[in-house]
Amino acid sequence: MEGTHAVIHIKTAYIDDDAVIAKGRYADGSTALLLSDAETGEQLAKATVCMVEYGEKPRDENHVFIKDYAENQGMVAALQDAGVIGKVLRSLDAGYAKLGVHECKLLDLDAVEELP
Repeated sequence: MEGTHAVIHIKTAYIDDDAVIAKGRYADGSTALLLSDAETGEQLAKATVCMVEYGEKPRDENHVFIKDYAENQGMVAALQDAGVIGKVLRSLDAGYAKLGVHECKLLDLDAVEELP
């Protein structure tokens, strides 16, 4: 942790950079994780998705739906390697893709900056 930010190295199919993790909330109250370039602040990726349109909401505040397809291909492995998320707790059908529900392992999720 660095101040109110968690800085990790993220390597996916399209990203290989140091990233700052910021926490936000979707309209349904579920946790969103946004990754920004640690030097420039440019948004790199939104690691999570909101599943309200599929009737799904995380069962716990520290559970997140990780997008691991399309431009986020490799996101699960990258976040696991960085120690941000744990193993898959359950899988969900999101239309053409499967999503995993993971526990966000940041020990103090409230210490991660809230998105405006």
